[in-house]
Amino acid sequence: MLTECEDCRLSLSTEYHPGEKLNTFCGSPAYAAPEVFLGPMYSGPPVDVWSLGVILHVMVTGYEPFRGQDYWKMRQSVLTGRYYVPDYLSYEIRTLIASMLTLNPMDRATLHHLRQHPWV
Repeated sequence: MLTECEDCRLSLSTEYHPGEKLNTFCGSPAYAAPEVFLGPMYSGPPVDVWSLGVILHVMVTGYEPFRGQDYWKMRQSVLTGRYYVPDYLSYEIRTLIASMLTLNPMDRATLHHLRQHPWV
């Protein structure tokens, strides 16, 4: 049985240079974007937007959108992209989080779009 650290290189962060692709598994699996799990190469900014979306979800709901009892269940939770949205959240925050937690990094909001969102 593989543990989290046996099947991927884990790190807290990695240096990003515009235009370069990354290949290091960074941070906590609960905050990692789907493309980080799928590898091998990914772009930094969309991954950061995903992580910010997870952080925002935690801030407004009090819990992480993606959960699992172990690494593999957490990974599967992220790869499905499905998460619970409480009824008490406003339309604006719902659309903002949804734009950040979009599975396809090409369809995910950019930092520029996030700054222009009505909720922000």
